[in-house]
Amino acid sequence: MSDVLAQLRSDDEETRRAALSEASMASDAATIQAVISHVLNETLADTERQFAAECLAKSAHPEIGAAMLPKSQDPQPVMRTLAAIALGGQSTPEVIHALIQGLTDSVNTVRNWSERSLLSQISAVRQS
Repeated sequence: MSDVLAQLRSDDEETRRAALSEASMASDAATIQAVISHVLNETLADTERQFAAECLAKSAHPEIGAAMLPKSQDPQPVMRTLAAIALGGQSTPEVIHALIQGLTDSVNTVRNWSERSLLSQISAVRQS
């Protein structure tokens, strides 16, 4: 995984995207945290941060929920959107509740991504 972490720091966007895809499937907390840090890095382009969030949505690693759940209440709409995207793979009652709250956000993009994330885990919603 150290190669993947090095690739996340590459100057080449395609190399970083490939590394993000691979890293988001990791089982170790340090690698997942590196992808989370990519999402939270405000110096990166929003498109790259969104791609990282979409990669996180494919994982159910608990680090993602712990890091991104508080961001669902962030004052910045971009961060709330990224949180709604990244939480798509989480199915805890707290995450489901936050995504349901996101359906009433004042920003349409947050509402849309909250809905998509909820729909992607419809069985978890039915159990809540």
